[in-house]
Amino acid sequence: MSPHAAPEEPALALLTQVGLGASILALLVCLGVYRLVWRVVVRNKVAYFRHAALLNMVLCLLAADTCFLGAPLLPPGPRSPLCLAAAFLCHFLYLATFFWMLAQALVLAHQLLFVFHQLPKHRVLPLMVLLGYLCPLGFAGVTLGLYLPRGQYLREGECWLDGKGGAFYTFA
Repeated sequence: MSPHAAPEEPALALLTQVGLGASILALLVCLGVYRLVWRVVVRNKVAYFRHAALLNMVLCLLAADTCFLGAPLLPPGPRSPLCLAAAFLCHFLYLATFFWMLAQALVLAHQLLFVFHQLPKHRVLPLMVLLGYLCPLGFAGVTLGLYLPRGQYLREGECWLDGKGGAFYTFA
């Protein structure tokens, strides 16, 4: 994810694949654990909001890691729709992970500051979904719309954001 081209070293490529594979495996185990303990752990609204945000973070990170792991298998280039889709999905899903962290932090900060004010599920959960998915979709979409016509969206020879034109900095 460096803005500069990484040296072609098989050891680094293998380390990336093993690390992403381990991350994917750990995220799948996390989903399994959530499935087993959801009813026991979620006993009030704050716990529900916290675990809903964590579940969405896990799902976004799992999809992003899978997409990032599969991106080198696609034909690179600015004219490849699969490469473009992989770069956009990675950009969107990694941003969505961070926005879900923000949603969780805002809910927990609200509950810390306003201890006796209960948040209604029917209002907060849609706001969390909007913040967690719509904001990163907006960032990724605007980045795609601004930099793709200029030829500065994809890095040369890879399915990732170009660091020279500024598309990478919308991610960073």
